[in-house]
Amino acid sequence: MYYRNAQAAIVVYDITQSQSLDKAKYWIKELQKQASSDILITLVGNKLDLNDDRQISKDYALDFANELGLLYFEVSAKTGENIHELFKQIALKMPFKSLITAGNKKNNNNNNNNSNSVDLSKRPSTNEQDCAC
Repeated sequence: MYYRNAQAAIVVYDITQSQSLDKAKYWIKELQKQASSDILITLVGNKLDLNDDRQISKDYALDFANELGLLYFEVSAKTGENIHELFKQIALKMPFKSLITAGNKKNNNNNNNNSNSVDLSKRPSTNEQDCAC
């Protein structure tokens, strides 16, 4: 797991597999030991669309998250349920200072042409000679 300088982390477990939460707990402990002390950790129960097959109660997972001061959500990656709300709440909970710092790092990288980021809005240049059609 790569988390150096991470401002937020999302740890996902499967609500239909009890051992999945145990593995998530391991990664949360790892983040708490290795990542920045002010990292925003969110515990996410996935497969809400399979609620009838649930093995981990929402109350149990929520209590665990609250004990550690984590955000908690249940989502369905399949249907998209609560996905937008998950990311919206993470963005709202991010410390303003972290957002400024991350923005400054990006601007500094762009100014020095040493950017390690990818601009997803740029279209790749198309050269018909390179076409494999």
